Amino acid sequence: MGNTLRQAIAEGRSVWIDGYQYCAALFGTSVPWLDQAAFSAFHSKMQGLLRSDVVALPVEEVAAALLVSEPGLAKEMAAKARAAYPLRRLLEDERLRAAVTSLLVVLRAASASSPLALVIPSPRRWFALTYEAARGEPPSEDIARDIDEIDGASVYVADFLRVFAESGVDILLIAQTPGEAPADVEMLEAYQSVFNAARHYRWEIGLLDTGATVPPQRGEYLDAVITHAPDDSGMAGRVLDEAFFDGRAEPALGTGCFHYVVVPPQARPEGVLERLSELRAHTGNPA
Repeated sequence: MGNTLRQAIAEGRSVWIDGYQYCAALFGTSVPWLDQAAFSAFHSKMQGLLRSDVVALPVEEVAAALLVSEPGLAKEMAAKARAAYPLRRLLEDERLRAAVTSLLVVLRAASASSPLALVIPSPRRWFALTYEAARGEPPSEDIARDIDEIDGASVYVADFLRVFAESGVDILLIAQTPGEAPADVEMLEAYQSVFNAARHYRWEIGLLDTGATVPPQRGEYLDAVITHAPDDSGMAGRVLDEAFFDGRAEPALGTGCFHYVVVPPQARPEGVLERLSELRAHTGNPA
């Protein structure tokens, strides 16, 4: 098992870089989410270039690639009328489970001492994404915000996570649709099944919202919250994206926090390396 995020921050390894789409554009290819050997080569090249202190696997991207490669799967997801059935069918698919497992093997082997994060859409986001993939239109607002539906979605996600109990995961990062992090404790508690599963496996739990204008609910469940404007109520990450690489955002951040860097696909390679070097110098970890 790799280090936790908290340990990494304490050691000065506090730059978490999401560079998949940037490197796909830079390398002139797509990320090979469904090919273990090709993914291993892609990630090795990406990590050699960007040197993220956390290695992460975004499951939403793997699932999207599977839906493209297996068009019949979306039809199977639409086979029953229940609103949450598309999510249930997707998460039960053995091809998805095998693909995620195989990529986690690559990441754990490649970065044995780095925190390994499994990044998933929030139950609310995943419910909406799979509904639209199966039915060709997004759920109505009433359905999308229905607490019972989201709670049911959380149960399906928790069952999915059990597959990766022995995969060396250290962190579960729950990615919200930007600006839609839970605004109250009731909505946060709808994710309870997911939190329980992560706690059972002793994973740290983070929530990512790149569109939050105020710090989202943390409750008693979240170890870390990642936004553009982190609060000081606990472990927090500050999102650095286009503004940072355009030179419009300073990297200043308080002690005990970390930077979550989203490298824009259109960013200039020279500028990316320069800004990352400045960031690491600022954090006291130029290596």
